[in-house]
Amino acid sequence: MLTDPIADYLTRLRNAQRAEHQEVEVPASRLKKEITRILKEQGYIADYEVEPTRVGEVIRIQLRYADGRRPVISGIERVSRPGRRRYVKGDDGARTYSIRDRSGKLHRAYRVVLVENQLEGQYYGIQGTTWRDPPILSDPSATRTVKGRRMLLFRAGSRLRFVAWKTDSAVYWISNTLNLKLSNAEMLALAGSLTEPK
Repeated sequence: MLTDPIADYLTRLRNAQRAEHQEVEVPASRLKKEITRILKEQGYIADYEVEPTRVGEVIRIQLRYADGRRPVISGIERVSRPGRRRYVKGDDGARTYSIRDRSGKLHRAYRVVLVENQLEGQYYGIQGTTWRDPPILSDPSATRTVKGRRMLLFRAGSRLRFVAWKTDSAVYWISNTLNLKLSNAEMLALAGSLTEPK
């Protein structure tokens, strides 16, 4: 019996990439589906599908590699686990964390989640990191200048999923709600109104 299915999930990903597999299959759960969705959204995996089986569902994850066969995910570990929960919250409501790039360099990052419509469960996010070229921002759909700032636009169909911009020291982006509730004009206005944190 599995006592920590998330640790098992992370181990399967880590082992599959070490063996240079193209894909890995993991038993599905709501939490693992959400983790997988975030990994895809952030550019750490190529794609995924949830498939039915005789008993339950599985998540088939297509792994992503860069420059030859170097895994995009260079390190992954579970910090909060059953029996030892870890909760982190910044003073301003921001979740701060560190992330390693493909070469192992450590970068600071943060994420703020804002409520668009709590009754409908609609939240959007503002993120930033000192890693100036994270995988999630590797392939913009278009660019546009807003208030003198060059914006990178990432579309999901006709709607904006992300709007990002770079400075000399960091990159920042707005993430739309899960069902893309914010209009393109709202996304651009939000991005144009933000200033670099001190």
